[in-house]
Amino acid sequence: MGRLVAVLRVLLLLWSSREFTEGTPRAAVESEPARGRRVAGCTQSSACRAIECSVRDLPDPDTDSGSASGPTDLSCYRVDSESVYECSWRYEGPTDGVSHFLWCRRQEGCCCYFPAGGDTRLQFSDQDGVPVLRNVTLWVESRAGNRSEKSPSVSLRLSTWVRYHPPPGDIRVSSASGQPRWEWATRQEK
Repeated sequence: MGRLVAVLRVLLLLWSSREFTEGTPRAAVESEPARGRRVAGCTQSSACRAIECSVRDLPDPDTDSGSASGPTDLSCYRVDSESVYECSWRYEGPTDGVSHFLWCRRQEGCCCYFPAGGDTRLQFSDQDGVPVLRNVTLWVESRAGNRSEKSPSVSLRLSTWVRYHPPPGDIRVSSASGQPRWEWATRQEK
């Protein structure tokens, strides 16, 4: 049974990639999870070349926006051992009317984006059009009024970056046979 599930996941992943390579955009459907905004698909940019990755004429993501304000500290990772991925960032500047967009440039040069609204954290799955087994370039574009600012881009393979949740408070540190030892109660033991 486990092999069948693994084969089905691979087929779904391949089908999802094929859908984007053929240029069929997937609709971005938004819902609100407990942690961060969750979206169901990466909306493909109308332009599918590496130098045109937005719905407006904006600077290339590899250049700095020149502003001290805007999105910074972009961090993207897999959440625990799930097939859920998360990107979070800080935003410096006025928050009234600001909309954030997480952009992804795939290896073949096509770009897609996730609208994040005013949130500075966004979750997506491995089925949402972002390749997780190959390198991708990600950046955040923040728009407010007629201003647009962007974060420095990060290039990474999402499947290899995992963020684990730290153990709860009481950690006992000791040493046994010269080796450090950390002990804590798991959530089930409490």
